Amino acid sequence: MQDVKLRASASASLTGRLHAWMLPALMLSIALPSIRVGHLDLPTTYILLATLLPFTFLSLSWPSRLWILPTVALCAVCEVALSSVFGPLAFDAMPSLSEPLQYIAIFGTFATWFTALYQGWINPGNVVRLILCVAALAMVLGIVQWLPTSWSHWFCSAYVYSDWQLSNCDAPFAFRRVPGAAHMATANGGLAAFFFIFALLTTIVLQRWRILCSVVMFLAIANVIASQSRMGCVTIAFGLVLTYIVACHLRPKNSWRYTVILVSMVAVLAGLLAWQLESDNAVVLQMVYRWTTLSEQLRGGGNRLEQIFRGLSYLDSPYTFLFGISSEVRQNISGFWIEIEPVEVLVLYGAVGWLLQYGMVLYLLIYFCKRLRTDLDSGTQVLIVTAFVCLLSYQVFSIAYYFFRDVFVGTLPWMTMGAAMGAAERGMTQNRCEDPVTFNIR
Repeated sequence: MQDVKLRASASASLTGRLHAWMLPALMLSIALPSIRVGHLDLPTTYILLATLLPFTFLSLSWPSRLWILPTVALCAVCEVALSSVFGPLAFDAMPSLSEPLQYIAIFGTFATWFTALYQGWINPGNVVRLILCVAALAMVLGIVQWLPTSWSHWFCSAYVYSDWQLSNCDAPFAFRRVPGAAHMATANGGLAAFFFIFALLTTIVLQRWRILCSVVMFLAIANVIASQSRMGCVTIAFGLVLTYIVACHLRPKNSWRYTVILVSMVAVLAGLLAWQLESDNAVVLQMVYRWTTLSEQLRGGGNRLEQIFRGLSYLDSPYTFLFGISSEVRQNISGFWIEIEPVEVLVLYGAVGWLLQYGMVLYLLIYFCKRLRTDLDSGTQVLIVTAFVCLLSYQVFSIAYYFFRDVFVGTLPWMTMGAAMGAAERGMTQNRCEDPVTFNIR
């Protein structure tokens, strides 16, 4: 019996060391280009995740009172698999399991970081530092792609999927839309918004690494401009207001200070915008033109409104309403895509899939909201507050682009949320000085 315990302890120690080395590489891979394998562009993140997942599930120890989350996640994967198989058959298309594999990767990422923090293999403060370093690297990459240098074309070509994207990078400076580390201009705006919010909250909650956080926030705004990402602007604005509300909730005595900071930031940004417009800055004028064009398209029922109406028109039977038409069928329809993710999830996976996926989002929002003022270490508090603010902000971002279904925009928030929940559960268990009630995979 003693030998069995020793072997189990040695196995856990080896798994912990593996995660301690591999998880930083997994997060850093967000800033790396995809790897070409045959006709597929495989994200480096997924390749590393495939190496880690078997060890994660063998060492997974999940608190029994949180049984709802893995149950709903498993049901969501099964529903996506059901839609991906039977949806194409109903429309005479070829079934595929690529979509359920993507959802397995998403939830596997969450479980990997949860396990690492819950088991104490990585310190929450080190996770915060690691995210800031990845943010600086990813945002510098976007600036290198944007500036007219001899290196910009090479860096752009390594991060695009089509010649059309590359042509946007090679356009005159004012009209460039760089893909950044997210491989797509709109997605890069969402990634920049995440980094801006994370750096701002780290400054407020942790009150450390202020210079690094300031650099990350400056680079994030520059990336939104470089990508000409309208929804990146909206997400940063929403995240800024939500950060102010959460900061006042956490530290009511400092409300006046946060109010002054918020008003000052808005005044400075508005002043800079007015100055650049007055100076006829070509980049700023192009951004204003893009907003004007979007407004005209929406008033005419085009752009994303057209996507909504066309997508909903395919839910014309009880089966498609409940289980959707599947991603495979949508790809076979010429010139049809939906960039409003809540609508896309409904069209592809039906009402059942929509309720499961957004039920998870609601569960996580409630979980993190309840723990905003929990007495935990500062690193864990940063992760919890960031997870709550960024998850809610990304629901705003998903009005224009994907959160669940994009590798580069969604993976880092899922890492952060998994780390936040794992660190919170470990911290609360230690505060109660009791052994957690868990269930194990092995």
